[in-house]
Amino acid sequence: MEPCLGRVRTGAPACCALVPPPAEDQREHHHYVGCGDAETTACDRLIASRREPPTHGNALMNNLPDVYFGRIDKNWHPNTQEHFWNSGSFAVMYDNKESFSVEKLDAARTAKDRGDKGWFTVAGFSTPAAVNSLWRMQAAAEKEALVYVDFRGRDGAETVLIGRATGELSLDEVTETDDTVSRQCFYKGMGLTDVRRFPADPVLTAMQPRQSTFVRWDLGQKRVWAMAGLAPLASDVNSLTPGQLEAVCYEYLRHRNSELRLLCRLGGSMRDIDILGWLPSGTRLAAQVTHTSTGGKKLLSKARGLMDNSPPGRRVLFAGREHLKNAGPRLDAECVGLEPVAVEAVFEEVKGHSPVLINAMLTT
Repeated sequence: MEPCLGRVRTGAPACCALVPPPAEDQREHHHYVGCGDAETTACDRLIASRREPPTHGNALMNNLPDVYFGRIDKNWHPNTQEHFWNSGSFAVMYDNKESFSVEKLDAARTAKDRGDKGWFTVAGFSTPAAVNSLWRMQAAAEKEALVYVDFRGRDGAETVLIGRATGELSLDEVTETDDTVSRQCFYKGMGLTDVRRFPADPVLTAMQPRQSTFVRWDLGQKRVWAMAGLAPLASDVNSLTPGQLEAVCYEYLRHRNSELRLLCRLGGSMRDIDILGWLPSGTRLAAQVTHTSTGGKKLLSKARGLMDNSPPGRRVLFAGREHLKNAGPRLDAECVGLEPVAVEAVFEEVKGHSPVLINAMLTT
């Protein structure tokens, strides 16, 4: 029988023993790491003793602003980028024309609600994307949301601007000049207050929404709050980005067997596999990493995908403690040999033996 990472079983070869063998009186029970109920392992108790209180509670979290991501096109004229950088504002460019008003945006919303096919043309634009972005900008201003603006095409050490959205949308007329050619450009802008400027955060850069001009950014909000000085990152697994969680799960595996080697980079484009490693015994180890919010049918789907698409060998599913407990019977029945491990336990264990690593991940 193959040894397992998340549940205590017997018969593990020494080279693959990533979990110590259980005591004699525990061998009848399967323990999910970090998922203990009335019976907990010594590892569970050690992890619980190390757990720290959260840095901020639900009351403070509820008072924090929504976070939006805005992208300034890196191909915009340098003078235009500096105009919005210096004014501490955000803008978009859709259809270079003066005709723009809040009233037309409201009329377009009414047309869309009616089911009109060309509803976006009512606002004077040629694409739905333009109106959708402007509606999101309106929503951000109404809520005084926190806006993270990426000026990636800007020269200089600082390329990120963070501020609170405020006021109505405006029309910004900018003159762009190249050699002897000048043109008038009309940008649809939104003012920001309490503006702060930063160098780019590599972690947030990797998390940026793809192909989005202006969008709500739930995935990056905790790190943006921390950058803005509104709330420090709590020292718990929910403060990690998806890429960081994959790295922590690999560190957990590697610490339990120093000879584990990666066969390809973490994440990557492999279907249903986030970590693919090799053990000296010749066994391959494939793992799927999910965050604490992933449960129910989605978690079961990921588990089945890991079993179906990974090579023969070890299969490890990292997921939230409660979701693993709830899915336990179906995982046992449908994914025989799968080794479930709670990410909360992984985080606490890695924090215990590599606190500097965790601190670096949570420092903005």
